[in-house]
Amino acid sequence: MIKDIPDSKDFRTVGINFFNLAWDSIIDLLLVFNIYEEAEIVDKEMEEHYWKASQDKIKTSYILVQQGVEMLLKGRIAEVSPYLLLSRNVAEWPKGCASQSICFSKFKMIDAQDLIKCYNTVREQKLSNNFVNKFTETRKSRNILIHTIDKDLAIKVEEVLDLILEFIFELFGEKKWAEFRVKYLEENCSGIREDYEAMKASLVEEFTEIVEVLSPAKLKKHFNFDKKQRSYVCLNCYYEGSKYLSKEPYFAQLSPNKPSATQVYCFLCNTTSDVTRCSCNGSLKQKCKGNVIDKKENICLSCREEQS
Repeated sequence: MIKDIPDSKDFRTVGINFFNLAWDSIIDLLLVFNIYEEAEIVDKEMEEHYWKASQDKIKTSYILVQQGVEMLLKGRIAEVSPYLLLSRNVAEWPKGCASQSICFSKFKMIDAQDLIKCYNTVREQKLSNNFVNKFTETRKSRNILIHTIDKDLAIKVEEVLDLILEFIFELFGEKKWAEFRVKYLEENCSGIREDYEAMKASLVEEFTEIVEVLSPAKLKKHFNFDKKQRSYVCLNCYYEGSKYLSKEPYFAQLSPNKPSATQVYCFLCNTTSDVTRCSCNGSLKQKCKGNVIDKKENICLSCREEQS
C-alpha cells in the first residue's frame, strides 16, 4: 500500500514557494543595483561587472523557477490522480512495495520531459504552445546549469521575472502573481505588528522597482497596471507600511481612466476606493495639480495633503 500521498495543494504550495524564492533573489539584486544608480556611481563598466558577478544568483533563481513550474504541473496532474505521477516502469518501484506500506515519496516519478504529455492527456484544457516552448527551453537550460558548465550561457533578471509571470498566467489566469506574492510574505511574517508593517513597506519598494523594470505591456497583462496612465498613492498600502516606507505606493489608478471616474484601483492590495473629483486645496495647492481626492479620508492622492 502507498501511504502519505500528497494532494494537488501540496505540490502547488511548493511550486509557488520556489517561485517566491527565485523572485526574492532577483528583487534583491535589482534593489541593490538601484542604490548604486541613485548614488550616481554607476557607469557602463560597473553595470556590466555587477550583472556578470550576479550570474550565480540569477542562474540559481532560474533553476528554482523550473523546479517550481514542474511542481505546479504535478499539482494539476494530481488533481486528476496523484498515481499518474508514478513511473510506469514497475521494475523501478521500491523493493517490498507489494508486501508493505511505502511512502509515496519513495517511488520514482515520471520524468520532467513527460509532464507536458501527461498533463495534456489527462486535462481537458491543454497547455498553450507558448507555455510548452518556454517550459522546454527552460528545462534544457536548467539541465545545462545543473550538469555541466557553459560559460556562454548568461541569463538576465528580466528573463527570470518573465518566466514566473508567464507560467503563473498560463496555470492560474490573469493578474494572480501579486496576490500570490503578498500571501507568501504574509504567511512568512512573524505576526508582530512592526514586522508586518516592515513587510508591507518592502512590498511597496519591491513593486515600485517592478513597475520601473517591466514593459507597459507586461505590467498591463500581469498586474492590470497601465504604465502610461497617471498613478496615485494607495492609502491602504501607505497606512499598512507607513512607519517603514522609503517610497510612497503610487499604485492606484482611475478605474476606468476617464475624467468622470470616481474610483481608483490598486493592483498590489487589490482594493478599490471611492474618490471625489475636485482640485486639491491643501497647503501645497500652489504646486499640486491633483484632482483625485480620497472620499473617506479627504486626502489628495497626488500629494497626500489633507483637504481644508
